[in-house]
Parts: sequence; structure tokens; C-alpha cells
Amino acid sequence: MLSLVKSQRFQEEYNRYKEIMDSVSDETVKKKLDTLLTALVTEIRSVDTQHSNILSNKNAVTGDDSKNRILEIRRQLDRISNDWYESQRANQKLD
Repeated sequence: MLSLVKSQRFQEEYNRYKEIMDSVSDETVKKKLDTLLTALVTEIRSVDTQHSNILSNKNAVTGDDSKNRILEIRRQLDRISNDWYESQRANQKLD
């Protein structure tokens, strides 16, 4: 069965966020990114499970909750990553 978490697109996205996280030296920021990345994987797996349930149960319903949570997690990952890089650039200009 098709799995979103195993898809090339998601794997590329995951690896991109992982590389960003690994490049961050601030442990607080790194922990936030790690928590969000874990939450993203959990949500994607939840969608995979919902899709599997739809195949086996015609009454299974999926809502927009997972989609909205995934979008919000991605926004947070992007915002924190961008804020981190901007702060690094600002610090380099001061040096």
C-alpha cells in the first residue's frame, strides 16, 4: 500500500528539516525543531492509518484536522528555521 511517510517527497522534506536541525547550535532551538519534526512524522503516519482504515471500512471518515495540524507544524518548522538563520546572519554582520 502507498505510504506517505515512505514517499520520496516526504523523505526529502524530512531530510531537509533534519539537516537544518543538525546545523543549529542552540540546543533550545534544536529541541523545538526535533519536537516539531517528531510531531510531523506522527501526523503523517496518522494520515497513513486513516487512509488504510478507509480501504477496509467504508464508514471511516477523515477530517481536515490532520491536514491543518500538518500545515501548522510545517509553518512552525519553517518559521523557527528562518528565525535561526536570520539571527545567525545578524550576528555575523555584527562581528
